[in-house]
Amino acid sequence: MEFFYLVNLNLITVTVSSSWSGFSSSYSRELLSPSSILDALFPGDNGKESPHIVNFHQLEEEKTEFNTMEVGKPYIWAQSICGLDFLNPNAPDFLISRNNIAQVLKAINNRLKTRLSLITQLDCGDLERRFSINGVNLTSVLSPWNTMTWENFIKLEYCKPHVEFGTVIENDLLFKRVVNYKT
Repeated sequence: MEFFYLVNLNLITVTVSSSWSGFSSSYSRELLSPSSILDALFPGDNGKESPHIVNFHQLEEEKTEFNTMEVGKPYIWAQSICGLDFLNPNAPDFLISRNNIAQVLKAINNRLKTRLSLITQLDCGDLERRFSINGVNLTSVLSPWNTMTWENFIKLEYCKPHVEFGTVIENDLLFKRVVNYKT
């Protein structure tokens, strides 16, 4: 993880590089992706837009998006632990960074642990079950877990209530698994 200070924007950005070996599934690559591993580490902080109100509006007026691939992502927590707090200009910078760094490091550690735990659970394997209904022998086979895009998710009729009620949002990680039956 590297932090950068963008002088012209008065922002801190974060880039992540990782080399996770031993994980080959599409869902493990998605869960451990350097481009998204720190997204929503805290609620509402996906790093997609500038947390600094002044340059947020400047970028919006110019119809310019923040290019996170080149310079990293400007997470709110990164501003805070580096002493830049745009939401509370009266708080002393030193106290902000000292109080939040332990919380941020704990959140990052928890994120990594839960993602690795989820990969372990998803890797439990494909299950095949044999059973009989009314004298017909059936076999059910679970396909491997795959990631699902937001665009595909919102098209599914049975998913629309979750979107409408906000129980699933665009920043969520989405997975699908299909049960196939054969006789």
